[in-house]
Amino acid sequence: MSSVLLFSVTSQSREQLEKYFIEAGYRVRVTADLHAVRELMARTEFDAIVADVDASGESLRKLQRIYRDIFAESVVLVITAQGGVTPNVLPRFGAELEMISKPISKEQVRFELERMLESRRLRYEAQSLRHERSLIHDIGKLVAVSRPMKEVLSLARKVARSDSTVLLTGETGTGKELVAGAIHYGSPRAKGPFVKLNCAALPGQLLESELFGHEKGAFTGAERQRTGRFEHANTGSIFLDEIGDMSIETQAKLLRVVQEREFQRLGSNRTIRTDVRIIAATNKQLDELVQAGDFREDLFYRLNVITIDIPPLRERNEDILPLVDFFARKLAGDLKRPYKDFTPEAINALLSHSWPGNIRELKNVIERGILMSDGERIGLDDLGLSVSESERREPAGHESFDPDERTTNLKEAELRLILDALKQCDWVQKDAAKLLGVSTRVLNHKIRRFGIRHPRWRRNR
Repeated sequence: MSSVLLFSVTSQSREQLEKYFIEAGYRVRVTADLHAVRELMARTEFDAIVADVDASGESLRKLQRIYRDIFAESVVLVITAQGGVTPNVLPRFGAELEMISKPISKEQVRFELERMLESRRLRYEAQSLRHERSLIHDIGKLVAVSRPMKEVLSLARKVARSDSTVLLTGETGTGKELVAGAIHYGSPRAKGPFVKLNCAALPGQLLESELFGHEKGAFTGAERQRTGRFEHANTGSIFLDEIGDMSIETQAKLLRVVQEREFQRLGSNRTIRTDVRIIAATNKQLDELVQAGDFREDLFYRLNVITIDIPPLRERNEDILPLVDFFARKLAGDLKRPYKDFTPEAINALLSHSWPGNIRELKNVIERGILMSDGERIGLDDLGLSVSESERREPAGHESFDPDERTTNLKEAELRLILDALKQCDWVQKDAAKLLGVSTRVLNHKIRRFGIRHPRWRRNR
């Protein structure tokens, strides 16, 4: 239920408007005193302010000063005498503001207020989504303990500062879209759109329509004009996934955009310019496709300005447990299930599995484990990984977990990783933190949490 602060110096207007809003289900506070308005706004955050003001605009200017002093974010609906407030006395509130003139109807007032509140809700939702996306794609927050993945993120961080075209390579499910997002949101284009398109999902003409847009009647079924992804991505970045599956004909049109940053909609002769950064990705060897005649050589060299190869999960075993912990906590929250540790057999299977589907497969396995587990910990049967499959490959850099050993859950596995890093770095926390890919502050927090001590550390003497 939305809340409304109603200000009016006229008793008849106050009574009429109060009745309107109560009938519509709003919580209403009513006053004719601007001092009372200040006190009410200081104590309560209102969704909307409805002000019935005089044509001079004096009461509206006073209301604006109160609004700014209190840093309010309410929408403001101004009701004026017939003829309205002249533009030179209409103040800027810094919020969504609408003005209607008398005579007014109940339907008109309710419609305008509901429209403004919905507009504010959508604006906040868009801001929240942009913030959430920027956090998801924050390079510093991507899980990377292994040296290969640290090198990938280091290169992504450097590349982000430029406008250069980037080609991401790697097997399906390795996280190419996340790295592409990290490059965009770590760049000066972060406030612009981040537009994504899977080139393998659409046939030739439909893909061209998605990329460049089309005019009405350009082809059968084109009943109206449509803007393409390159127009939507203007001032931002476009991520073209699975670009190796694009037809030769579409490649020729894409080459023009890469070279000239201009294109034409299907069925149009008008040239449209776009200011966009191109990030492409593929799980195929483009140089081999060039040799086979399935990919344009000139387009390949245009895309291959900076190449970042993302290694498969089986080649960065150190990342598995941190990823398991990340997904277990995130998915438990998303699925509204309690966070659980894993049994030693489950951890051993996770570390030993070959992960042909890479991180995407790992996430699905953890989700299954959370949903299937009825006990205190997630077991091997909950994950759905067979022992025979998990035993096909010994985990690189880790000994197999024995149920009788002290390592019985992810916390103890994390302790082993920290101890191993400290030993490798001769117990220098700064070097160990760098090896683990975390800040010294985070590592020191974990050292205190686990109660790790060493004679050389001054605080332990």
